Amino acid sequence: MTIDITIAPDGAEVQISMKTLELNRENWDTSANRNGNVGLLLPLKQPPLHFYRYLIDRIGREWHWQDYLCLSDAKLAAHIHGPRREMRLLLIEGAPASFFDLDRRDKETVEIVYLGLMAHVAGRVWQMAAVRVNRGSLCR
Repeated sequence: MTIDITIAPDGAEVQISMKTLELNRENWDTSANRNGNVGLLLPLKQPPLHFYRYLIDRIGREWHWQDYLCLSDAKLAAHIHGPRREMRLLLIEGAPASFFDLDRRDKETVEIVYLGLMAHVAGRVWQMAAVRVNRGSLCR
């Protein structure tokens, strides 16, 4: 569903187009059975640093997701193990297939830090590409 609206937050009007995707239990079962995929969405609560780096490397290599790869263990843990972070891992047929990492900055703001699909599942179930998030490099 796409919603097009215009808002004027203390100044000039801003055009906004919001897109939503809903995958309810009924859609999921039908899609999984038709495509032979069995999926499971799991929360990642304070994942081991090596596993987080693996996900970033495998999903984000094509998109140059390297900011967190070059951080020390202590700095990476400080970034991803905080109470504001929310991560999910999608397994398809028992293997990692997709990942997203959210940073809940406050009650009204959520930053999508990373979101993407692994190459081996891209196009199998969802016609979706990894989102490239340009945040500048922390590796300088």
